Formats: sequence, structure tokens, C-alpha cells
Amino acid sequence: MARSVDGRRKARLVLDRLERALAREYRRQLRQAGRPGIALDQAGALLGALAFLLEAQARLRQAQSREELQVLEALEEQALAEWRSQAREHWAARELLLRLLELLNGAMREALDVQGEPAPARREVVVPSVLLYQAREEIFPPERLLVVAGQREKDGVWLEAAFDVTGASSTGHVRADPTRLARALIAMERTDRFLAAWMHSHPGNSPEATRPSPIDLRQQEDWLRDYSPYLLGATFAGDWIRFWGRALTEGQVTLRIAGAGVAPEEGDGTLWRFA
Repeated sequence: MARSVDGRRKARLVLDRLERALAREYRRQLRQAGRPGIALDQAGALLGALAFLLEAQARLRQAQSREELQVLEALEEQALAEWRSQAREHWAARELLLRLLELLNGAMREALDVQGEPAPARREVVVPSVLLYQAREEIFPPERLLVVAGQREKDGVWLEAAFDVTGASSTGHVRADPTRLARALIAMERTDRFLAAWMHSHPGNSPEATRPSPIDLRQQEDWLRDYSPYLLGATFAGDWIRFWGRALTEGQVTLRIAGAGVAPEEGDGTLWRFA
């Protein structure tokens, strides 16, 4: 059945909103690429990612409203390929491409809604606030590392016990101790649980200090290959906690904090602060 005029107009609005969001992101990241002190290889990789962002904007402008899903799917596939092709140390370019994937995923959900098609189901990850307080007691001084067991529910995952698996560590880096990690995984297997999240601490006490480092992103990618594709990362820095990971960025999961004592500090629900 042909789409109504109103449906075509709404579809065009989805593409226009996305194009404006990409334009804002382009301007913001261009300032980042030109800031003093940025390494040449980082700046070069970021400029390459920005070129892809411009290409995406051009394709959105040219797209017809009846083909928005195909355009969005193609751009999402290309953005993911671009992200995977970036060297792990090119964190600025990788972060930009993850942001692009997040915007594309949001537009995809809007486009599906316009077409009257059900959006892909998203899993809910429930994090008890008491677990965060327990982790806070064990995860400092930085850097320390915890792995968290999750229980599969009908529509998502409930995070439960945290295991301290800190191995070699300093104020700037931490590794999991193989023996402690193995014991934690055995305990999860015996209790019909799985590795659903990992938490570690950073020095400092600010939202910026919670951002994952290039080393953190590499660790996440390694564990995604071996464990759940919905694995979440959480970084603690003083009174702040940031949840992150590909599943969150791509909209495959949503996050819910169950209980009192922490409050959201950003609209997307990934940054929280202890009361």
C-alpha cells in the first residue's frame, strides 16, 4: 500500500533531523581535531571520520522519503565498518563513529515507527543501586576491576553479584587476574549466571574522568568476542559512574537503576552520581 502524504512528510522530517544532528556533531568534532596538542595521527584519523560524516549528510539530503530505511541501514553498515577499521589507539575517531551509530540507530527507530513497523526489541539491563554502593566500597583506590554476574530474565538482564578480579594495577591501568577471573566465571556458571558487566575505577572525581580510555575500549572488544554481545562497561570516578558499551550505543539495550541513592546526570541515562 502506498504511503500517505503525511507519512512521507514525517519520514522526511526524520532524515532532516538526523542531518541537522550530524551537522552539529561535525562542527563540534572539527573543533576537537584542531585543538592544540592533539597528536597528528589522532587528528588525521578524526578528519577521516569527519569526511565520512560529511558523506552521510550528503546522502541524507539526496534520499527520498520512501527509501529512508534503506539509506539508514546502508549508512549504519558503513559506519560500523569504518569504526572497526580504525586503529584502537585512534580513540577520537572511534568515539565519533560510535556517536554516529547512536544517531543512526535513533533515526532508524523513528523511521520504523513512521512506517508502522515494530522497532527491534531492546533488552533492559536492571542495575540495583545497592550493587553500585557495594562496588563503590571495593573499587577504590583506583584502578581496581570487578566483573558482575547477570541473571537472564524474560525481557532482559538483572545484574547481581560483583567479583573483585583485580590483578596488576596502577593509577592508570588495571588487568584482570586470570585466576580470580576464572573463579568468578566458574561461580557464575555453577549458579546459572553469566558475565553481564565489568566495572573499574579511574582517578579523579568528575564526569570527564569516567570516560573509557582506549585501553578500556580494547578490553571491552576482547570480552565482547568471548562473552555476551550485550556486555556493559561501567567506570567509577569518585562520586560518578558512567555506563558504556556497544550495546548501549547501538540501542540494543536500555539501562534502569533499581533503588535509591543514585541520580542520573545526563539525558541519555548513562551518567549517574551517588547521592
